[in-house]
Amino acid sequence: MASIEDDATGEQLPIFQNIKRVKFDKNLTFALVIYQENELIITGQHEKVIICRNNGEIERVDTMDLGLPIGLTDEIKGYNMGRLRRLSMSIATESTLEKKVWTDEEFMALPQDGHRYEIVNGELINMGNSGALHSYICTLLLAALASYSLSQKLGIVLDSSTAFKMKNGNRRSPDISFFAKQRLQGMTELPTGFLDGAPDLVVEVLSPGNTVEEIHNKLVEYFENNTRLAWIIYPNEHFVLVYRSAEEPDRLLKSVDSLEGEEVIPGFSFPVADLFQKLSF
Repeated sequence: MASIEDDATGEQLPIFQNIKRVKFDKNLTFALVIYQENELIITGQHEKVIICRNNGEIERVDTMDLGLPIGLTDEIKGYNMGRLRRLSMSIATESTLEKKVWTDEEFMALPQDGHRYEIVNGELINMGNSGALHSYICTLLLAALASYSLSQKLGIVLDSSTAFKMKNGNRRSPDISFFAKQRLQGMTELPTGFLDGAPDLVVEVLSPGNTVEEIHNKLVEYFENNTRLAWIIYPNEHFVLVYRSAEEPDRLLKSVDSLEGEEVIPGFSFPVADLFQKLSF
């Protein structure tokens, strides 16, 4: 008389052998879902996986058709791995094509939850909240820039809640921005939406979570979109890097130096030491 194990074949055999090993008849099957570098790999055994795409499409994948390349017997391993690779390439291609394209209306309709957002390569990036030191430095410098540029009628200064539309569709929000009047010609009032291109001057005050790669990528986009000058402020180290291109910093300013507006904001000067002043009250 044939045993139950004799009747178990293919994917069923590893499950039956595992039930025997653990001496328990409740056996969990599972699926593996791996997402890396825009490639989605799915394989499993007796499970269904639901894929929800950015464009609203929903796809159900029955992994019974794929097999599980863990513990499979040799005679079916090659076949199932072939199915796995084909599914992987198909989904990766679709994922690449389904990059989200954000409209201004969608981006502006995001909830007012106190967080800043940027759009980078179709993905919504939560920039989080800033600490007290970060905000204080921004407030000091923004007030000085706004007062000077308005008195001299040189342009407008905007805070970190303002996003700018890059050529590649990204939306970037520097901590402080100066937009020269020459680029606002023909406007009697500012749009309720976003200005095209990066500001003439961008200021980024680093937070603990910022990475070198992140700041470099921002600088590349800024200068590709008409930025002429960038100040990267390091609050804890008490220095400022001045960029005139994304390649490398032009100068390193310490507390004995001053930020100069150069030809972007002619005549503007602000002591670096004042950015890092101690509270005196």
